Amino acid sequence: MSHTKNKYAAIFAMTFSVLFYFLVYVIRVEPGILANDLMAEFKMTSSTLGFMAAVLYMPYVAMQVPFGVIVDKLGVKLMTILCGSLCVIGTFIFGSASNVEQLEIGRFLIGLGSASAFICCGKTASEFFDKEKLSVLLGIAMFMGCLGGITGATPTACLVSLMGWRNTTYAIASFGVLLTVLAVLFMSGKKTP
Repeated sequence: MSHTKNKYAAIFAMTFSVLFYFLVYVIRVEPGILANDLMAEFKMTSSTLGFMAAVLYMPYVAMQVPFGVIVDKLGVKLMTILCGSLCVIGTFIFGSASNVEQLEIGRFLIGLGSASAFICCGKTASEFFDKEKLSVLLGIAMFMGCLGGITGATPTACLVSLMGWRNTTYAIASFGVLLTVLAVLFMSGKKTP
């Protein structure tokens, strides 16, 4: 029974970690898909659009090492929930923005929240699984990130043409809410003995 419990705890932990990483990539590429809509609605130049999209990377880069330390201290579950919540809040702010500054605040929060995504995948893989599976699990995580980038492109563009950019952004944020709630309910904080 204990072995089965450990197995499910490991699978749930890895699943939520890689889905969070997937979501981060969907959100990361969204401004490229929305470029024409954003430039028209907010009267943005291409340089303003580029800066707004790049705001995500400022906290993302700055927090890589600190979040590595924090993930070691707080664990994957808590960091997935906290950082997933930051991504969701940032995405809702982005989707409801009435000016460029609000778009940038949303992107900043998304960058801050997404900084721990791959770190959580690595920590989960090393904490819940045998060392022999580490490379394949990290490969799966990278695959999911790239799949998120692909999903953030053409499928998002199709949704934008059907629902508009704001509703599409809210739909992406809603997926993040669902993922965060499921992580609260089902993700294990650490390997059970």
